[in-house]
Amino acid sequence: MSLIENKLLERKEAIYLFKEMAGKLTRKEAIKMVAQDLSVPEEKVIPVKLKTEFGTRNVKGIFYIYDDLNKAKLQIPEYMFLRLLGKEERAKILEERRKAKVAAKRR
Repeated sequence: MSLIENKLLERKEAIYLFKEMAGKLTRKEAIKMVAQDLSVPEEKVIPVKLKTEFGTRNVKGIFYIYDDLNKAKLQIPEYMFLRLLGKEERAKILEERRKAKVAAKRR
């Protein structure tokens, strides 16, 4: 585990290595494990990347930990927040956007 404090962007950046977890680890489980390790609420942990290492079963994860989620929403693309939602919630939001876009074109 590596933890770097980025004072400019007001966040902590953590790199974790999950051994023998390739194919087993979900984003939600990774968030839970990082939050427990750092003693922070799960809502403040944002997974940026989960990548398997070539030739091993290890997963390397990069996470951002924010104190203020409003700053996270300004800095991080929206799709990163959408992929944290469940399939039904994400589909509902995307469908609402699609309908709004169609309605705007009709005007």
